[in-house]
Amino acid sequence: MPLLDLLFLALVIPHLGQTVNSSDEGKLSGLSSSALPTGIWMKRVANNPIISNKTSEFLYNYNCANLPTHISSATCKSRINHSIEGSKLIPDSDGVCLAVRVQNLVANAASIYDVGPSYLSLACSVGRGDFDPVLIDNVFGSAEQGWSDYAVEDPRIALLPDGSYALFYSNVSKLADGSGLAAQLALATSPDVTSAREGRWQVRGNVFPTLKWSKSGALLVLNSEEGRGKDTGWREENSELGAGKGGLESTDGRSVNGYLFWGDKNITVATTSDFVEYTNTEKVLLSPREGYFDSVLVEAGPPPMRLSSGDYLFLYNSATQPNPPLPNRKPDWKLQYNIGYAILDGNDPTLVKYRSRTPLFSPTLEWEKCSYPSPSPLPRGVGLTPYVVFVEGWERVCSNIEDGQEKDIEKSESKMLEEKDVFTVWYQGCDSVIGKAILTVQW
Repeated sequence: MPLLDLLFLALVIPHLGQTVNSSDEGKLSGLSSSALPTGIWMKRVANNPIISNKTSEFLYNYNCANLPTHISSATCKSRINHSIEGSKLIPDSDGVCLAVRVQNLVANAASIYDVGPSYLSLACSVGRGDFDPVLIDNVFGSAEQGWSDYAVEDPRIALLPDGSYALFYSNVSKLADGSGLAAQLALATSPDVTSAREGRWQVRGNVFPTLKWSKSGALLVLNSEEGRGKDTGWREENSELGAGKGGLESTDGRSVNGYLFWGDKNITVATTSDFVEYTNTEKVLLSPREGYFDSVLVEAGPPPMRLSSGDYLFLYNSATQPNPPLPNRKPDWKLQYNIGYAILDGNDPTLVKYRSRTPLFSPTLEWEKCSYPSPSPLPRGVGLTPYVVFVEGWERVCSNIEDGQEKDIEKSESKMLEEKDVFTVWYQGCDSVIGKAILTVQW
């Protein structure tokens, strides 16, 4: 039996019967088997959302990004605290804060799909437990506050080397002819965690001002731990999966200190030296693949995370069009969204070393599929977009979970962190609610 098939069976069989979507790993040309994990999977923490309209002043609460802390893989292995010099970071005991995309219906809505503009609101947990209610008073990203011309959508947040934050979002505007909406990737920054939590952000404007459509920016910061300022030349790497090609170097003599992976059709690479201005290289990192779970589109997930191997794990969102279409209530909706992943080279993150053949995570629960059993004229439980799971926020789970600071990992797994990279993932279902999962990378 081929090695790829053996590895696939080794991944899938141990997790049959669990709420897990396992992905197969394989040996690619030019890579040793030790260069890749032996398994990657996501497991739902609970079968119910952690944020929904039951605890929010908004009907729809979905795409969310966390305010990240700096927890490296080395930190978890050595079991010591780690921070960036000069940073003001969130201690574990202070909980987690999520920037949540929120939305309500317009006045006199005729259906659950007649929505108004979306905003960003902050939701925080106490001691990593339940989240506080999502309140209108906690809205910090809106057109009224100068963030956009009409609506603010889909945040992704990166922690910069000096402890400040970069928040990428979609600046949605109405077309001049009234025919629809346009979206442009925009940036806001905050100097420290206290300012970010208090909603004090500086709006920097559109990342690519000349592009009429741009969305979904995930920033990979090359800090001192991860080879900051390393210049690389173009090189190519081909594989049977059609992985990305080439590394990038600055064209203006400045160091490349970060890569921005952006786009909602293809995922394209931009570079930055100062984390304010970005150069669009027009080089594609990932594209849709015919016959796969990501055949219609691919879209950036949260910022990539460093693995124990030194490579990066990059989660991405994707869509396919099942044939025949999956039954649902939304008029003319024919897509299903899945989460996939790619492993990026640790020395050259524009090089894709491996890409998942099957979904890492797919909609299976009712609140992920919008398949609630009892419809009504304006049901509070029916979702906005059927068959959608989508990720924009995650963080590393460190070894202090053995001290009870993270309750979502089973003790049997927490004792094996030396052989695993473990992450908490916040994802949305149905464009309506937020769920939580644990992602495990087994070595």
